[in-house]
Amino acid sequence: MKLFKFVGIFFVLVSLCVMTSLAEFSDRATYIVALKEPATEEKFHEAKADIEKCGGKVTYEFHSALKALLVSFPKDKVSVLEKKSYVDFIEEDKEVHTW
Repeated sequence: MKLFKFVGIFFVLVSLCVMTSLAEFSDRATYIVALKEPATEEKFHEAKADIEKCGGKVTYEFHSALKALLVSFPKDKVSVLEKKSYVDFIEEDKEVHTW
């Protein structure tokens, strides 16, 4: 009987941890942050530092045709980032269709 009680408590705790983790990221979205030209390494470093200060996380850097960062970012902080002088545009990352 103690084993069943332990297993039940274990699953409740795991469920609470999962729900807490999901709630933590529900206010976040993935964005493409394009940098104005010339997009120097200094601008990339400044952008990454600002993103991290606001609670964001850089998941990928684009250095070829598009100079941009793919970021996971709190939705309520996007307006702060849009005001930065090095930002060309910010677009929520979404699936795109050609038809």
